[in-house]
Amino acid sequence: MKNRKKTVLITGAGQGIGQAIAYRFATSGANVVIASKDNPSQVQETVEGILTAGGQALACDVDVRDCNQLKNLVAQTIARFRGIDILVNNTSTA
Repeated sequence: MKNRKKTVLITGAGQGIGQAIAYRFATSGANVVIASKDNPSQVQETVEGILTAGGQALACDVDVRDCNQLKNLVAQTIARFRGIDILVNNTSTA
C-alpha cells in the first residue's frame, strides 16, 4: 500500500473529482480527511464507504474562505491522525 499511514486532507471532496480522489487515496492505505461545505449526506456516505472498506476517514464541514474554520480543520486533523502528509486543494471558492 503506497500511502499506508499517510494522512491526506482533501478540500472540496463532497462529490465528483474530490470524492474520487478520496476513494483512491483510501484504497492506497491513506487516512483521508474530507473537507467540504456542500453535500453533507454525500460526504458522510463517502466516509462510511471508506470505513466499511477498512480505511480511516474523517468528515469536516468547512468553508475554506474562513481562516478560523481552516485552523479548526487542521487542528481536528492533527488531533485525529497526528499530522498532514498530503494536501489536495480541490475547492472552487467561486
